[in-house]
Amino acid sequence: MKKPVIISLILLIFTLPILAAACGPVNESTEVVIDMELRREIDQLFGRLEFEQARSLLQDKMDEGLTDVVALANYGFMEYKIYQNYGTAINILEKAIKLDPDNARLYATMRYRR
Repeated sequence: MKKPVIISLILLIFTLPILAAACGPVNESTEVVIDMELRREIDQLFGRLEFEQARSLLQDKMDEGLTDVVALANYGFMEYKIYQNYGTAINILEKAIKLDPDNARLYATMRYRR
């Protein structure tokens, strides 16, 4: 693996838990499900650099109607940073913003699209 890719992956591993912790309480007017088991599983997969498995799991959950804002934020960030699927990342982050429009961290994550 090239050195810049390794550095990016290391930064991602340290950034995702911070992003997850920063996504605090959600807007009460939306029906948001907090799935702690999913969050733990995703964190473990990220920690082992098993991004394809994490991506597959999150995509399956999205197909089932995922409404966990933190999981969506992590998924969007992963699509942007690792896979460089900018359009997909923006769509995922916009879904998270619709679920929790008062969460400033989600808007900050969107800044990466520029």
